[in-house]
Amino acid sequence: MIENEALSFTLEVDLRHALLLDDEGSYTLDIHGMRWVDNRYMGHLNGVVDEALINDCEADHPGLANQDGSFIHVAYLYPQSTAIETMDDIALTAETGKVLPTTTAPIYQMHDGNWHFQVGYLAEGEYQLGYTCLGHLDQPSSNEGADSDFNIYDDGGAITINSGPNGGYNNNCQMGQGGYSGGGHGHGGGGRG
Repeated sequence: MIENEALSFTLEVDLRHALLLDDEGSYTLDIHGMRWVDNRYMGHLNGVVDEALINDCEADHPGLANQDGSFIHVAYLYPQSTAIETMDDIALTAETGKVLPTTTAPIYQMHDGNWHFQVGYLAEGEYQLGYTCLGHLDQPSSNEGADSDFNIYDDGGAITINSGPNGGYNNNCQMGQGGYSGGGHGHGGGGRG
């Protein structure tokens, strides 16, 4: 630290991971799913998911949809080089031989018909993406093991998060059958508005 230097940090909270529902119907905010990031060395991730990947996941799991027939599509972000067979669900502790996600992001179909997700305030570095359409089966207070119906459906590929010269760089990626692309595409800036 430099004397009189102003530092700026962000506490990012992944509510899917940190908000726990207890047996009495009350919610608790847990430290899991929270992370600090130095704003000088962080970037954001804007992702597009190929519709064919969305359709394939749903077609491969027809009996696992919500009661209303819908699926919850989620992008999972893991440490660099996490293999798909070691990608764990969100939980308080990882299963043996598995790696917990750094964070998750819901994937939504936008008005333009494309499927998008965003993850903000990521420390610059290398990550691995995972995808599932079974996000509704992933409960943060339990570990959905091999005996459950939950799974990470696709390895979305490696992604590099760049911070840009002042932090807040917008990194873009695409995942799915149309081919993965990512790793620092985008534009710089001072963060999201």
